Amino acid sequence: MSKDNDLYGDDIRLWSEAQSALLRRLSAGEAVADQIDWPHVVEAIEHSQGGPEHQDEIARLTARLSAAEALVKELRSRLDDLSGKLSDTKAELAAAQDEAETANARAMAATEAEQTIRKADAKRRARASWSGSGPRGGANRGKAPPSMSRRRRNLGGGGVQHP
Repeated sequence: MSKDNDLYGDDIRLWSEAQSALLRRLSAGEAVADQIDWPHVVEAIEHSQGGPEHQDEIARLTARLSAAEALVKELRSRLDDLSGKLSDTKAELAAAQDEAETANARAMAATEAEQTIRKADAKRRARASWSGSGPRGGANRGKAPPSMSRRRRNLGGGGVQHP
């Protein structure tokens, strides 16, 4: 009996199964009445009938459970909605990032092309101004670039002079 009393506090389901088996054996005529946990069996029977206070408690708990289930359903719906919006926003962000990267690459290519054109124009103008076909109409024809003139002066004018 003490073992069953311990089960009552530790594992009510196991205690109930053990007491049910003992009650069946008792009803079959076995002498097991001293093994039954009578005080707890009586208490369990009294509480199982569920008086009005128990019915009210059950109704309150049922209402709270229904409210909780409705809240869970609403939260799941909101979560699904927000998850969809998040997916859409991620896709829009990825598309915007791709567009920005493409625009940046085009701008870099345009800048490089413009720099190349400017360098080529500068080289062409420099060659043209020293070959006589530049904007001064050949005023520099036959003259060395300024850096060459300085060198010639420093060397005493030794060098090939053009007519």
